[in-house]
Amino acid sequence: MKEWKDKNNLYKEYIINRLSISKIAKKYNKAVMTVYKYLKRFNIPIRTRGEAISGKYHPFYGKCRTNKTREKIRKTNKKKKIAPPWKLSPCYKKGWSREKVFGKEKAKEMNLIISKKITGLKRSKETRKKLREHRLTRIFPKKQTKIERIIEKELKNLNISYKTNYPIKKARTQVDFYLPNKVIIYCDGDYWHNLPDAIKKDKRQNKCLKEMGYKVLRFWEHEINKNLNYCIETIKEIYNGKRMER
Repeated sequence: MKEWKDKNNLYKEYIINRLSISKIAKKYNKAVMTVYKYLKRFNIPIRTRGEAISGKYHPFYGKCRTNKTREKIRKTNKKKKIAPPWKLSPCYKKGWSREKVFGKEKAKEMNLIISKKITGLKRSKETRKKLREHRLTRIFPKKQTKIERIIEKELKNLNISYKTNYPIKKARTQVDFYLPNKVIIYCDGDYWHNLPDAIKKDKRQNKCLKEMGYKVLRFWEHEINKNLNYCIETIKEIYNGKRMER
């Protein structure tokens, strides 16, 4: 029997001497697949790629790059448009903060670099329009608030069909509840919706929606918590068409 076909010899070359399949094939002037088949036939455990090149058996083990090669790599990297390290990090994809990944000091430096690049940039009208439309389709917040959950429960009890976080593009708004017969319900928090900017925004939205033929109902947080029956009665009356406005 030939040496390369001998089980003990193959075991010695592959396991003890740790020669690769390609090196054994070169040594005995045989094809790689024939050596591989014989290893399988003799039930000799075949190494994975990680096991084959681990430690001192790695082709670059103990080798270091010269200063010339390092300079060449730097020059080529400068020419290429490489993504910043925080975007290449696997933690970035999961939505982790930069502070968790790189620490506070590095995160501050990165934030400064980004802010310098962004400042002074102006978006075109088309991109602004696209961003507005995209924001309307997104659900903010992901979880419903306490007052929204209360109103939703009551709508279920009344057997009224509804849609939550319904976007109306022309009015640039995402309503809390959209009912049939063009009835819209907002559940407004006492703090945020009492701010001057929020008051102006709510008035503009109300005016736009009424012009489009919607019936707008806005309930304050304290109204839902303290006088829920009044809120339910107004919803019933406007939904059934007994009243046009609150």
